Amino acid sequence: MTYNTSYNAYTAVVADSLYSSFIEVDDMVILLTNFGALESDRFYVVSGLSYIDWSPYGILSPTEFSNEAAEANGINIPPILDITVETDEGIAYDLPEVYEKAGESLQVSQNFVMVNSTDDLMSLYPFHQEEEYLLEGREFSEEEYLNGDRVVIISEFMAVRLEKTVGDTITIGFAEPDSTGESPKYWAGNGFRNEADFKIVGITNTIKGKEWYVYVPKSVGVPASTMPIGYTVGQAVVRNSEAGEFAARIDQLMQGRFNLTMYDQGYADVAIPFITILNIAKILTAIVAVVELAVLIFFGYIFVYRQRETGETLLLLGAGKPWVSGYFLLSAGCDCSDSHADWILDRLSIHDRVLQLVADAASARP
Repeated sequence: MTYNTSYNAYTAVVADSLYSSFIEVDDMVILLTNFGALESDRFYVVSGLSYIDWSPYGILSPTEFSNEAAEANGINIPPILDITVETDEGIAYDLPEVYEKAGESLQVSQNFVMVNSTDDLMSLYPFHQEEEYLLEGREFSEEEYLNGDRVVIISEFMAVRLEKTVGDTITIGFAEPDSTGESPKYWAGNGFRNEADFKIVGITNTIKGKEWYVYVPKSVGVPASTMPIGYTVGQAVVRNSEAGEFAARIDQLMQGRFNLTMYDQGYADVAIPFITILNIAKILTAIVAVVELAVLIFFGYIFVYRQRETGETLLLLGAGKPWVSGYFLLSAGCDCSDSHADWILDRLSIHDRVLQLVADAASARP
């Protein structure tokens, strides 16, 4: 430990790093004078914020160690403590166990995952809007939702970092959230509330800000936060046709600052035009059917009228009325079938051309 007049700070060599994102053993570090007056040839354990700014070395600024679980146990850790001990061989240090526990606690609190428990994965907003979707594997089955099976869905980012894939297992330790609802209330001396192995059944794409989000069935029994995380307090999936009725019913229950937002993926904008088109199609179908029936009756009458002499001849030859009637029906049916088949082929040809025009127009759009 030496005082550096150029930096107006202390320079020191790291003997042990309990937890840091980049400072390692034997690294040179800068300790700001905020730590107080320090002596050379002494060992100190410090709690501080590390960063790199005006020095090529890591800089440490004193910060209070904040851990709700530790505070609940009456544990208070000062930003700096002299841990030097005199031995026959010279000076050494004796690190208090509480600082080791603090380092272990930081490894958890600074590298935790957000566990989301749900009984309907696809009803969650990112999945419902297809912002988040499965790249590999599958969603939870009904049996897994009901039975609380230990299955998990993780992001691609997390899968790559952990070198895991679908079918592998990961160990998840659960801790109650702290008062903010966004960090674990964890102290290494207490350990996790519970810990279990989970099988990966699906891997999603990675959304910025949700790289470390994992999803498990709600029936697993994950300890829930007492504080709201975000502004969504609940969601439901309803049929598009029943959205208006649902909104009217829920609006009566809304109190204070609660607000209902519905995402229908554009259904409301196209529902009325589509229903109008459907009704018009039904009317046109009925009109066409009536007209076609009238044409068939008229055609049958003309056919029989022109074939009356043939009918009289058949009767004179001894054919009974049933046979003559059958002749007329069969002949008219064959002619109608031929003409009707030609009409269907013409319509199919036009139908295919229309579909091809629509497809060409759609593919030509930028």
